[in-house]
Amino acid sequence: MRHTLFLSILCAVLLPTALQAQSDTEAKPVVGLRENPVQGFAFVNAEVVVSPSRILSDATVLVEGASITAVGQQQVIPAGYQVINCEGKRIYPGLIDAWSESDATVNQSLPVPSSRSGTRARAR
Repeated sequence: MRHTLFLSILCAVLLPTALQAQSDTEAKPVVGLRENPVQGFAFVNAEVVVSPSRILSDATVLVEGASITAVGQQQVIPAGYQVINCEGKRIYPGLIDAWSESDATVNQSLPVPSSRSGTRARAR
């Protein structure tokens, strides 16, 4: 009987405290990438190949979205850009287009390599 009385008093005293502690804490979402996007990227201290005959050392390439906005030395980096140190790296901005297409002709005088299955592939 004593234990039951003691437990009831203990619960009566501690229960409001536990409920109060639960109501004071708020569940807020963590600020993620969607709420805090990067404005753009600044690739700094890179060797940048502007053209086959022109190479810039210690240059900066600014990229916003999918576009290169500036290339050069002593570029001012806008606020909100993520800076990426590319020291010792070489960048070819816009030199190669990933979606480019070109026509290739097959030289019929070259031998045709055989496939792994032992049959020979045909040139079209």
